Amino acid sequence: MGTDARKRIRSAVRDLRVAALKPLEPVYRRLKHSPVSGVLRLPPLLWLRRRLVPGMSATDVLDVLDTLERGGVPCWLVGGWGVDALVGRQTRRHPDVDVAIDRRFLASALSALAATGFQTVHHDLLPAWMPRLIILRDARRRWVELMPVDLPEPPPGEDGRPESMRFRYDDDSITTGTVGGRSVRCLAAPVQLLFHSKYAPRANDRHDVRVLTERFRLPAPAGYS
Repeated sequence: MGTDARKRIRSAVRDLRVAALKPLEPVYRRLKHSPVSGVLRLPPLLWLRRRLVPGMSATDVLDVLDTLERGGVPCWLVGGWGVDALVGRQTRRHPDVDVAIDRRFLASALSALAATGFQTVHHDLLPAWMPRLIILRDARRRWVELMPVDLPEPPPGEDGRPESMRFRYDDDSITTGTVGGRSVRCLAAPVQLLFHSKYAPRANDRHDVRVLTERFRLPAPAGYS
């Protein structure tokens, strides 16, 4: 059997595996953002998770940011990659990349990502600091969690957040960090820590808060003793 034939067979097997796992993707996303997300760390589900979500490397993150930049979309990293950008190194595996954008640019962001193969697979509303969530995935099983926000803050009554979790962006809210040796925009450390408060932390949240408090000598939010 020639090399080309073997490549075609491997590609066909990979496509079949992806198709077989696809119905499980919505279940995974719901679990990830639920209070019982810790079950995803159990060995059988961890095996499944790594096949559903291979992970986002620094190169993948920069690809996504470059795509949005070419589309004229101001954006900044939040979540785990936002934390690692602040400290200038990758500190844990990231199944996806969380990117915040000004909501006025949402259509442009979706168009730019679609042009490079990303498809929207899920919309969600979360009772969190940035409750609007659009999940996208491409054929390489790279995942983007796009979070449109209102700048400087949402109009009164326009979202479901409690008043205590409404946030007003100012000049100090967004800073620069480093991913793969390149300068990128990301949430400032105090805002990252604030956004890790007022909900039940998961294992990754505890990791990220520990990284930030040790690097920046800032107090941890309540619940992270």
